[in-house]
Amino acid sequence: MDRKSILNLIYNKKLCEKLCSTRFPWGWKPKDIIQEEEKFLVKSNDEPFYHNYHTFESNHFLEHSRNAYNVIYKNYLDKIDFLDKKYTTPSLSIALNKLRSKADDEKLNKYPDDINTMQNFILSNKIEYKVTTCNYKILGFTSKKEIKYNIFMGLANPDETDLKSQHPTKQIINVLYLSNNFYDILEWERDLLEINPEWQVSNINNILL
Repeated sequence: MDRKSILNLIYNKKLCEKLCSTRFPWGWKPKDIIQEEEKFLVKSNDEPFYHNYHTFESNHFLEHSRNAYNVIYKNYLDKIDFLDKKYTTPSLSIALNKLRSKADDEKLNKYPDDINTMQNFILSNKIEYKVTTCNYKILGFTSKKEIKYNIFMGLANPDETDLKSQHPTKQIINVLYLSNNFYDILEWERDLLEINPEWQVSNINNILL
């Protein structure tokens, strides 16, 4: 099986029942439902973010995430296969491809070419000890570099369990984007065990369950 077939087999998740791609070809949910999810995210963000792996500059992140958000939107309009991109996780890539294949082109053609984000805010910022998936990792969750590292550590320290190989760790940030046309919440994540981790989007408006 080729890479995309494997990813579709493993990461094809169920979509939220509240979305409606007919009424909302982009965003997929009405604003009031997204606002309810926003309240939940803010309420659940009780713990401050502390981590020793990487520094996090929120202003720099917010500025660059606006551009990435716009790229994802434009690629959706252009029917780009998201499994060919690194900035969306496998599950979200598959979901966006499915939604776009069923979308009304006539309605989408009335949408603006760009999202001119007026403001964006971080709603939540947390750590999870879970694997970070990627469209270009082996089976979506491990790279050749990680395999070599774990083999080396196992040979070098057969009687000791390395913490890095034992606990996959990722940072997850939810960001609200406000524009004249849209009200969207994007969930971003990055693998904190990588030296220079890249951000990718793992959910938009909680369309993935």
